[in-house]
Amino acid sequence: MFRSISVIASVTLLAACSTSGPEGRRGERRAEAPGQAGAGPVSGFTLASRLVDRERYDAALPILRCVAGQGHGYEIAQHLAGNSLIRLADAETTPDIMRPEHLTEGFERLEIAASAGWGAAQAELARAYWDVGSPQAIERGVYWASVYTRNSRDRAYGINRIPDTLEANLLAAVSVSERAGILEEAAIFVVEPMQAEALTPECAQLVQDRRVGAGTRQRGQGRGGRGNRGRGGPGGRGGPGIGTDID
Repeated sequence: MFRSISVIASVTLLAACSTSGPEGRRGERRAEAPGQAGAGPVSGFTLASRLVDRERYDAALPILRCVAGQGHGYEIAQHLAGNSLIRLADAETTPDIMRPEHLTEGFERLEIAASAGWGAAQAELARAYWDVGSPQAIERGVYWASVYTRNSRDRAYGINRIPDTLEANLLAAVSVSERAGILEEAAIFVVEPMQAEALTPECAQLVQDRRVGAGTRQRGQGRGGRGNRGRGGPGGRGGPGIGTDID
């Protein structure tokens, strides 16, 4: 039942997210990009991840969209793209007319990464849907919290990204019958690998990672925080050029 529900990302519903402010969604965001640091300016995912660390989400997003478009194996880029979009929706500099669009795409990208088994995105969705607060969103939050508790990858490393208080609040917010149905559905969760999109010439440049011994494929789940179906188009707006140096 719940896997067939479309992403709860209508303008009316997701507009509630913007009231919590950026501080309400700050999660851990520290992780090393793969490979060894090399000489010269960085680009590709390495550049995007550094931009995210510096909260330059608008600059990181075009690269993250392109990297995520490579499909399976790039779940962390999809997660960070979703997180960046939700942060941008809260930013004071974002025009009001763009906030619902950013929120919708952000939730869509997080759902894709979560459906692909990315634990950080599953945990982030549990927090994000709790912030939305509508009955349907709460049910979705309970679902992803339950899926996350069964995530063997995070359990193997002793990681728990969902505070006990949040999990308890989510469960307490639904009825006993609703909870049983949600938990039953979460128990049969099946990973849906991300599908690759056609790599445009613009994205072919943006995904290049100029680090010694490093490709753009990501393997870690260390980055948390708030983590498509291509809304906004490859490359997006206002992204840095290849080889951009950042301080």
